[in-house]
Amino acid sequence: MEGQLSIFDIAKDNSYDMLLNQLSVYGIDEYYEENIKGKGWLLNAISEQLNELPRYKEYKTKLLELLTKHFEKSDVVEIIYYADADYIRINEPRKSYPLYCLAMINKDIL
Repeated sequence: MEGQLSIFDIAKDNSYDMLLNQLSVYGIDEYYEENIKGKGWLLNAISEQLNELPRYKEYKTKLLELLTKHFEKSDVVEIIYYADADYIRINEPRKSYPLYCLAMINKDIL
């Protein structure tokens, strides 16, 4: 059985892909993957870079809407939007982090 996917693995993969597909029209996640990920940038620099992209505000609104809907029945994951700081925060058990695009999310929670 080693190396086989379970139905839970497939559901996780489909959730991420489904969310990514709905957000792909904005190009933000692709930009993050190609230009920012793995370069050791500070969160403030990531935020500034992404905020300069066209349609990022629309993207962030849509991302918040999709994540809120996806986790509305979750007792484990909490999605918080800080309007004054203009960012989304993910609270998981033993872990909390800001989220500027879907590509930054811990895929294990989907």
